[in-house]
Amino acid sequence: MLRKASVGLTTLAIATTTAVAPALAEETTPETTAAETTAAVETTTETTPEQDDNGSSKLNKEDIHNKLDELSSKHQDDKQDLDAKHKEHKENFHAKLDELSSKTDDFNAKAEKFIKNIDFSKIQDALKVVEKIIEISAKLA
Repeated sequence: MLRKASVGLTTLAIATTTAVAPALAEETTPETTAAETTAAVETTTETTPEQDDNGSSKLNKEDIHNKLDELSSKHQDDKQDLDAKHKEHKENFHAKLDELSSKTDDFNAKAEKFIKNIDFSKIQDALKVVEKIIEISAKLA
């Protein structure tokens, strides 16, 4: 059943193409359409100049070597460019890392100075006052 449907669709496609294609063309006649079709078929069946009598393509070793040399050269250039970019990025990274490290050292020094300036005895006195306030508010409640 699938085979019949496939054959039917193929036949429909061929019939549609045959009927619609000439109508879509600007100035086609059955003679020119047939001639163009024949010419197209003939050009597709001809062998290219690079093919020999057996139909296999000839490989020009010199062209292949030249292409390989060209690709190898391009690969080397790309690799050198990539290495240069990598080196530049690495240097930039280390410079930024050093900058952040110095900023961190500055911050740590300031934080240490701030902590040394804190009078913990005053904080303890303030906490005792807060405890007394809590005790008094608990008695009043």
